[in-house]
Amino acid sequence: MARAKAPRQPRPGPISNDNAGALQRPVAPWPVIDKFPTILGSNLTIAYLAAVYRLCQNGYRQQYVDALDDLLERDCHTQAVLGQRVLAVAGGRVEITPASVSDPKSVDAARAKEISADIQRRVDAIPGRTQAFATLLFSALYYAEGADEILWDLRSDGWWVRKLAFIHSRRIAYPDQTDWEPHIWDQGSVSPGMSGYFPTEQSFGLRLVDFPGKFIHHAPSVRANYPTRDGIGHTIAWCMALKLIAMRGAGTYVERFGKPWVIGTYSTGEKDNDFKPRAATKEDIAACDATLAALGQGSLAGATVPDSIKVELAGPGVNGATGGINHEKLIQICNEEISKAVRGGTLTTDAGDHGARSLGEIHEQGDVRNARFDAQCLADTLKSDLVWWLTHLNYPGEERLCPDVTIHVEKLSPELILDRALKLAAVGAPVDGRTLMEQMGVAAIDPDDAKAIRLAPLKPVDLFALLPSMSRSLPDALGALAEMAGVAITPVQRGALAEMDRATAARLVQALLGAARAGEKATAAEGAVEEESPAAATPAEPPKPPTRPQPKRTKKPTAPDGEAEEPHRSRP
Repeated sequence: MARAKAPRQPRPGPISNDNAGALQRPVAPWPVIDKFPTILGSNLTIAYLAAVYRLCQNGYRQQYVDALDDLLERDCHTQAVLGQRVLAVAGGRVEITPASVSDPKSVDAARAKEISADIQRRVDAIPGRTQAFATLLFSALYYAEGADEILWDLRSDGWWVRKLAFIHSRRIAYPDQTDWEPHIWDQGSVSPGMSGYFPTEQSFGLRLVDFPGKFIHHAPSVRANYPTRDGIGHTIAWCMALKLIAMRGAGTYVERFGKPWVIGTYSTGEKDNDFKPRAATKEDIAACDATLAALGQGSLAGATVPDSIKVELAGPGVNGATGGINHEKLIQICNEEISKAVRGGTLTTDAGDHGARSLGEIHEQGDVRNARFDAQCLADTLKSDLVWWLTHLNYPGEERLCPDVTIHVEKLSPELILDRALKLAAVGAPVDGRTLMEQMGVAAIDPDDAKAIRLAPLKPVDLFALLPSMSRSLPDALGALAEMAGVAITPVQRGALAEMDRATAARLVQALLGAARAGEKATAAEGAVEEESPAAATPAEPPKPPTRPQPKRTKKPTAPDGEAEEPHRSRP
């Protein structure tokens, strides 16, 4: 007796309970206090930087992040190299793949594909997704901490992400000295007239773990350190500060020495001493002191001094003096160190004095390695903080089938794509030509378009690539090519062509084209068909009717003198 199948249990629908309002309501809006940051300007010194480092290590990151922000605003080079590393990942394609299942033919495997396709649709529909991922990655790499608040929206077909709200890294802190849980702490008013309403302005702010499903918190370890001491900015801040000092000095130098001074002298000699300069008097020394003071302040435009005194400039780079490091050299050194820390090399951003293309390509490979690491770290965060919650809210009870996240960052050049495809095809791999052309950015012709023009190299075996797109068979192809050469092919020849192989047909086309150029058209084509086609490919001739057997005749012998000799007759 067959066992009756158990009735299929209905799958649970999306979660909709009292917590729905908390998921949709923002809990960490932008605070008003952040409109009034402290601009350090020239007060940003090495000593101040060391002080905010100590504060950050104690868990209070606000002043530390503000210092890094102030440095970055004045450093175009750091902004560029950081942007290159971030954009390599932020512009990558986000792919949601089904969860791994032990049995690929099981019900869970099919369900995993269904869930993956739906989650892909919901992730692609996030407004401003690329911008949100870029700011998340930038904050995490530079400041060591990045976060977005997820604003959910419950619709008739389940939970969707309405917005990913940016959380500035200065708001993330570790104020509780008893644990390492990150908080969002706004040390000031969030909204006027609503003091104490939002949890971020309360004592120590809100703990991220107390609001599950509300935040994406990304904190990759790029220095293998605690989050209060991690981040690329923690490494390069010293170089950025030194470069800022050098740029200030360079600006002062240009302001003071960019324009020449007009220095006039007058003779103090007299006839009694052969007009030689006299010894400097108190008045001469006072005039010299005034000139030097104005020169040091940078306010000197011109001076008139007696020839009893002499004004000179001394130091590295003055009057041929060498040694030391000038402003330009210090800025160059800092830029190189920053490039090494951010991208792992310098040749992809600075050519240098002894650059080489091969070394630049090696450094580009280092960029690819950085991008793969950043993409994998971001993908792990998105899976745990975003995709898992999309699965949990829309498919409760099936979290084990939470899809995986992959961010594709390696964009190959068309030449490299074609080279790989040719190598795969050479070993017999089934390469899809249409997909390959899409990856290379080349459009394939429409087979139904009679006006489409095929492009092909002019080789004997590739002449068939020149045939019109409507040609379906070998006789049609050869007929079209022969027509292009002004040669007519007879129906008998078309029948013979149908049995030819490609190589023989290619040689025939060459013969037809050569004959057309020589003026031998139809005759040459007919002879070429008979000459080039193999014996087995020639149509069989019809069988001849049988004939009567004829008697065997022998030649009469001749006599020596030329007379015919009588044949020997036998008796009857």
